[in-house]
Amino acid sequence: MPNGYNILSINEHQIDQLKFGQIVQLLDECFPDTFNGRPYFKQLPHFRYLVFQHETLIGHMGIDHRVVKVGGKALRIFGIIDLCIKRDHRHAGIAGRLLHSVETLAMSSNVDFLVSQSVATWHTPSASMLPIISRPRSIF
Repeated sequence: MPNGYNILSINEHQIDQLKFGQIVQLLDECFPDTFNGRPYFKQLPHFRYLVFQHETLIGHMGIDHRVVKVGGKALRIFGIIDLCIKRDHRHAGIAGRLLHSVETLAMSSNVDFLVSQSVATWHTPSASMLPIISRPRSIF
């Protein structure tokens, strides 16, 4: 990545205390009054993408790997959670690169959909399911 950015994909159980502290700080900065010093909102993700500029964590995206039922059919999904970029690094394409990374992984894995859920500032949740289009599959 340009500007000394480096994306690291890491399983949750491999996160050391230093990275743990950096994740907590970034989530608290990006989502005030939400995480309250925790590195997760409701539960830990299965793995995360972390973006560093040199040694500083500037971006984060958690991924849940789950199976959900839609129309009676079980579908494998990657749920995209807690995507955030440090304020002074936004509008540099970092979030797009993170999304491209998980999409690339999903296309090479047995994943049917990427699911993104967001909560707006007024706390109205919305969710979308994005099919992995390189491997079209009928869900019904």
